[in-house]
Amino acid sequence: GCKPEQSKDDRVLRVGIIASLTGPARPWGLVTVRCAQVVADYHNDRGGFDVGGEKVRIELIVRDDAFDASKATSIAHDLTIDGVNYVIGPLGDAPVLAAARVLDGAGVFYVHYGFHRDVQNPSSLGVLGMPLPEQSLPVLFSHLRDDQGVRSILIMAYGTEEGIQQRGIAEYLATDAALDLVTLSSFDVSEETFDFGLD
Repeated sequence: GCKPEQSKDDRVLRVGIIASLTGPARPWGLVTVRCAQVVADYHNDRGGFDVGGEKVRIELIVRDDAFDASKATSIAHDLTIDGVNYVIGPLGDAPVLAAARVLDGAGVFYVHYGFHRDVQNPSSLGVLGMPLPEQSLPVLFSHLRDDQGVRSILIMAYGTEEGIQQRGIAEYLATDAALDLVTLSSFDVSEETFDFGLD
């Protein structure tokens, strides 16, 4: 109550970002932060984001969870204490599930990147920030089959529980799209059997 009233010219929307800037998910974390920065810069360069006829500048508060569930929880708690009501992230089922308890409990709206069914429920304020594999992969596989003439496919994934689960979904959808699955054992990966130059 003792703070001076903020003028309409400098209203700020504070958006927290829980991203993996170190650790195994660093590439995705960097993309998340860079994309958010592009959007914030776009609106801020035009005087702010239009909210009911008023301009609101966007301030990003970026925190690194290192793809660690306990750090994601701690960051989510700190952001809610700081009065942040909108969050982008985290990434990965374990960090999302951990942070969701804090964010949902505090009434924070967040765009996350986790596929676990426990965070896909109507009581959560979290929204999945990308299509589910069940939504995107059939389109991709149809394009590869029909437009590119691809007849077989290799599905590779991280050896995490989440990666193995997503690989299973992808393999099921590829088979459903009439693509043959190519499998490699750990001993098959060599220059003779796999082109390391592929993107």
